[in-house]
Formats: sequence, C-alpha cells, structure tokens
Amino acid sequence: MMDKDPEIGAIARAMRALFEDNLYFLALAANYVYGSVETLMTIYPRFVPPSAPNFLQKLVIRRIKKTLTGQALAQGMGRHSK
Repeated sequence: MMDKDPEIGAIARAMRALFEDNLYFLALAANYVYGSVETLMTIYPRFVPPSAPNFLQKLVIRRIKKTLTGQALAQGMGRHSK
C-alpha cells in the first residue's frame, strides 16, 4: 500500500503544506494586494449593503484590502513583485 511507504507520506505532507500555506497566500496576494478596489467590491458585496453610499463601500473594501495586504506582507508572499 502507498500510505505505508514513509517516503510517499513525507512527500504528501510536503505537498499538503505547500497547497495549504503558500498557495493560499499567493491567491490572497493576487486578489487583494494587486487587485483593484472595484474588483474587490464585486467579490465581497456582503460587507456593506448595496444600498450604502459608494464612498462607504469603497472605504470598507480599502480597509479589508489593507488588513489582508498586511497579512500577506507578514507571511512573505506580499513582498514579491507582480
């Protein structure tokens, strides 16, 4: 059986860590660090009701973007150039 081979188990653990950690922050950086506010407004309309003024929607989305950018920078993925 494959799951009894320690080498395959080690490779599986390494791949899982890659997918869970690095690819998550890579997607986060692509969408939030380098994405525009207008794009994010279409992704997350539930944070501010659509009836709210446009400036309030942009303000909330900018705050979310700033927080997630800080997380990406702390992890290291946000330090890469486009």
